[in-house]
Amino acid sequence: MNITWKDSFSQVVLDYSLRPKVSRENFSWNIAGNSQGEKPNILSELLWKNNMRVGADLQLGIKLKRKFTAEITYGFAKTRSGIVTDIDYSADNRKGITSNETYDSDMGNGETFNIKLGHNVHMQRKELDIYAVMQLQKNSYFLIDKMEKLSSTYNNRILGAGIGAIFFLPFSGSFDFNVLFQARMSQYNADANWNLRSDFAHPKSFEHDIPILEWDNEVRLNYRLTNFLKIGVFTGFSSYNNIGKGIDKLYYNDGHISFTRLNEVKSHSISAGMSVLYSVYFKN
Repeated sequence: MNITWKDSFSQVVLDYSLRPKVSRENFSWNIAGNSQGEKPNILSELLWKNNMRVGADLQLGIKLKRKFTAEITYGFAKTRSGIVTDIDYSADNRKGITSNETYDSDMGNGETFNIKLGHNVHMQRKELDIYAVMQLQKNSYFLIDKMEKLSSTYNNRILGAGIGAIFFLPFSGSFDFNVLFQARMSQYNADANWNLRSDFAHPKSFEHDIPILEWDNEVRLNYRLTNFLKIGVFTGFSSYNNIGKGIDKLYYNDGHISFTRLNEVKSHSISAGMSVLYSVYFKN
């Protein structure tokens, strides 16, 4: 049977989804001694390990049946535990350690705002949703030592756009299985307040700027309770790495500004959670 343009737009589905989840992230960055990436090639690096966050995603989607899809997602999360290591070097290739300190990182939060516009392809009982995406992500990280009154902050903002796909495979009655892939080219910006460094400016001690490539992967298993309600579980893996060199811009309290090379920023995180999806159908 041929589906006309009018038929496609006469069947509209609104999806409302809540996705509580837990995630664990390893995040790091490092800088060189000068803007040429020398003296030494790695001067300082920060490594946040096992940052556990608890949060949720709220999604609103619309499907113009057999044709087009759109989705808006807002996500938030709070950091519950983690550690951060701050290491300084005097020689190339991470040699000549001059400082190696580990602090708590059990504070912080994250926010994500995501917009997708896609085209839905039907293949018998299977579906493939190919889409364009734009995403803004904000994260705050801490270095905390209550005995030393250390409470330094590092806040990043990631804005980018890309493409993705979701493959929908129904099986075994009311169950369906989904696989998501997504890639984005993004710009990474950050600023920090190193509160115990009296020679640095406050509240902005330094800034970072670098291009990155982001990847998201997710698998989902859903169960349809009724025609309008689904519940499910999911797990995902997300990562990003820089795709070029960046700039570290350091502000001193006397007004002086210095520049050095930002060598690398990278993040790897895994997540797991459950979902509740409620659908509303409209037909002309």
